[in-house]
Amino acid sequence: MENKIIDAEKVSEYRIGGTTYFVRTFFNSNQNESLDDIIQRLIINDSKKSSVNTDEITNSKS
Repeated sequence: MENKIIDAEKVSEYRIGGTTYFVRTFFNSNQNESLDDIIQRLIINDSKKSSVNTDEITNSKS
């Protein structure tokens, strides 16, 4: 996968296989959470999902 920032408008180009994707990134200026808060929330939620999946696998082997 290849990616690069095209310009200051926050448009990224991603090349996956033979397909090129252009992704525009934007942020809500009325957002109450900081970027750090959002990333922390995403990590915590993802770790909870991973923990549930691990428990399901462990219980199914019993």
